[in-house]
Amino acid sequence: MTRPDSHEKWQALHNFKASFEAQARFCNDPSRFVIADAAVRTGKTYSAGRKVMGRIRREIKADHRHLKTYWFIAPTHDEGIAQKIELLALVGNQVDRMKQRGDNRWRDLKHGRGKVWLKGNALIEFKSADRPEGLVARKVHGVWWTEIARSKYAAWSNVRSRLANTMGWLIADTSPLGHNWAYVDLIKPALDGKTKDVSIHKWTAIDSPHIPREEIEAARASLPKAFFERDYMASDDIFMGQIYDLDESIHIRDACPFQPDRAFVVADVNTTSTHPAEFIVALAKGKGQTGRVHIERGYQRVIGLDYAVYASDLAAEINAIKLPKKFIIDPSFHNEFKAKLRVMGLAPFNADNDILKGVRTLGSLLMPLPDIGPRLTFAREAKPVFDQLRSMKWTVSGEGIVKPMPDKSVDDGWADCCRYLAMDFQWGDTVRSGL
Repeated sequence: MTRPDSHEKWQALHNFKASFEAQARFCNDPSRFVIADAAVRTGKTYSAGRKVMGRIRREIKADHRHLKTYWFIAPTHDEGIAQKIELLALVGNQVDRMKQRGDNRWRDLKHGRGKVWLKGNALIEFKSADRPEGLVARKVHGVWWTEIARSKYAAWSNVRSRLANTMGWLIADTSPLGHNWAYVDLIKPALDGKTKDVSIHKWTAIDSPHIPREEIEAARASLPKAFFERDYMASDDIFMGQIYDLDESIHIRDACPFQPDRAFVVADVNTTSTHPAEFIVALAKGKGQTGRVHIERGYQRVIGLDYAVYASDLAAEINAIKLPKKFIIDPSFHNEFKAKLRVMGLAPFNADNDILKGVRTLGSLLMPLPDIGPRLTFAREAKPVFDQLRSMKWTVSGEGIVKPMPDKSVDDGWADCCRYLAMDFQWGDTVRSGL
């Protein structure tokens, strides 16, 4: 029978050479819990896969009589596909076909489900942290957890107890997500030297020889600071405090700084008795990376359940615009309100409500560029919209956990409108009819 360490792909695990020093330290670290907390596209998953399979290989070689179970965990089954890709590249002919019995779900790259038996009495199971209740009832000897910071905290409690039963190991990779549970429970204590069995390895895009320096500098110039610091500099101190970097002297204009070719009316809705419904009117020119947009004014009114008033006000504003125009609404608008719009002859489009992507896109539009300044500006009449946007902060829980989401406990109707506008303006007609 072919020994597990004789196949060329498994043998290549010994010959894997890291591309840079920080990656090499991670790959060679023998600690029980080892976490790569590093920049995107810098080989975290690639390195972790080889480190994991090398450790499994050594354990099979040391003892092939007793069953050893390993979990490959991702935030969701779909996000576990990257783990499958690495396993497929490394496992070679070491699948135990007698035990596998034709179960090839682990080869399916459309999802992260399945399991694979390896020669030497080892079982790898693909797991989702999205279902913490499924991470129980088995002795686990080792875990590879990809994008651990994106996973649910409840999953960590279950995994930790499984590993405690066997004194098993954890190899994890992640991009930083600020002061979330992974930072508070694992990363920060290890960096402070308060835990002896957790080792953290950090590296940035600058450390990697595979990311061109011009790409890094272009990202620095075009991305909001929080997203650049997260994606390229692997900073954990992100998504804290104010969301948008705004300067009245730069973003407020006495007149529209370009000749517009179309207009937007973007509406949010709030049907409580104290919070107002809000919409904005914006002028635009061009599309994509060279386009510009200018918010002319904002509307704010407490409507309660009086949809007719709000619909009438929207219709009056839209009908007064002479340019080609697009009407975009919060996708959560009530059907009764949409019926009022239909009666008035209005045909809205549902906004793209991908919150984090919208924040990133809006932040990019607000960044000053050479010669033209910010691509998104505000008229003086729209200063209340500007002020609300400037006041938006990231969410912080009572336990001090920072979440990469805007604080929704404050009035944010205009801020949402700006986010919807940015998504449609930057990415084109990605929204669908709201009626």
